[in-house]
Amino acid sequence: MIRKPHHKTKNGCKACKQRRVKCDETRPSCQRCIKRGLPCSLLALQPGLPLNLQVSSGTRPGKAALPGIHVFSSALRIPPRSLPLPSFLDMLSQNEVMRDVPEILRPRFKTLLQHFVTSTSPTISNVVGDSTRWPVVVARLAEKHRFLFHGVVAVASLHLSQTVTSDAEKATMRRFSAGQMNIGLIPYRSTLGVLDEANAEALFIFSTFINTYIVTTTGNECEARIRFLRDSPNTRKDQEGCSKDLVSMIANMLHCGRGVLVILVPCWHILVRGNLSFALARTEGWDTPHRPSSIEFSEEDRKLTDLRNSWSLKYDYSFHVLSTALNLLRNSFALAATMTLNAKVENNHKHMDYGVVFVWPTTISHEFVALLEQGRLEAWVIYAHYAILPGRVPGVWWLDKLASSIISTAALLLGPDKCDILEWPASIIDLDLNSFRPTESDDTLSSPHSPASQTS
Repeated sequence: MIRKPHHKTKNGCKACKQRRVKCDETRPSCQRCIKRGLPCSLLALQPGLPLNLQVSSGTRPGKAALPGIHVFSSALRIPPRSLPLPSFLDMLSQNEVMRDVPEILRPRFKTLLQHFVTSTSPTISNVVGDSTRWPVVVARLAEKHRFLFHGVVAVASLHLSQTVTSDAEKATMRRFSAGQMNIGLIPYRSTLGVLDEANAEALFIFSTFINTYIVTTTGNECEARIRFLRDSPNTRKDQEGCSKDLVSMIANMLHCGRGVLVILVPCWHILVRGNLSFALARTEGWDTPHRPSSIEFSEEDRKLTDLRNSWSLKYDYSFHVLSTALNLLRNSFALAATMTLNAKVENNHKHMDYGVVFVWPTTISHEFVALLEQGRLEAWVIYAHYAILPGRVPGVWWLDKLASSIISTAALLLGPDKCDILEWPASIIDLDLNSFRPTESDDTLSSPHSPASQTS
């Protein structure tokens, strides 16, 4: 009998080789891995693609694109001998955690894992003692949950991209970060469907990595859009399109931020008693029933209360939604003031727990977020005043551009005649509102059209 000719696959993915089945070698991911919902090793050889994260607070988040890993140039590789000890890899089994990483990428992975331990993890929380415990807990969980390993690499790469000056290196690291985040999202979403005590901690930590990623990338994109409007001649149509994009991006950031509640609410009793108790089981200052009596806080609370007087809503359906969001914001300011008063002093500086920054975004209603998406000016004025809280947190790389993005977008929507109401938020981050006021001689830089709404 004549043997039927066949094509041998020499470059198939690891999953197919382990199962001893023929791989179709389709890039960026073979069809067998796609059907089985597995991360394909062929992704490691595929140039990076842009990230498409649409994570909502529901249990059925949207699908994400599957970009691959961009292979770093030799100029970006850091010799392993420069890595201090102990490292992230010393906390777990190197052979196991690196099993799917191609040899060419292992030096880069090791560098990023060490960067997470020494530089990134201290920025996750500023509570005294948290920075030394985060890497240990994450390493322990990453051995059992593969998606968390990719989340660590993604956040560390994104953090490192903020420190380099070369645009090429910055873009390369961001593409690598996007690829790793997307690889982790596939098993993260499937695991989210079977949320239980065994995986709650890993899912919660990965969700915080998603928020870190979204806040950082949204801030970078917003900064680029706003710089375009300021520095380039543009028409009213350009401004309208850019403003719509900014509104969409920042509103999506809120949706992603609220997604953590899917894990936090049903598993709170598990998380506060487990490995993350040091970060979540906080009592000092958080349960204070009264508002601070300081003159400074009283003045700020009065400014927030006065925002309601600028509304001409009468019996508008959104009055209750806006009022509730404003009251929640006042409570967040009270909590921040209390935490500042109770904060420990080190090196003549008070370390306020900046976890208070995320109280308001995770407690506002879906209806309020919808008003933001519609461009309602009253909602954006409230949101801009919320930006004061992250604007007061110094030196945190993933929060650096959050306040300026929110306040600048609100100023664009309000237009030159109404943006004076944002003077207080703008002063916190030294934002010049005059840059949003067009010169009389330049008609092309008129304010974008915004939905009909009244505010002072």
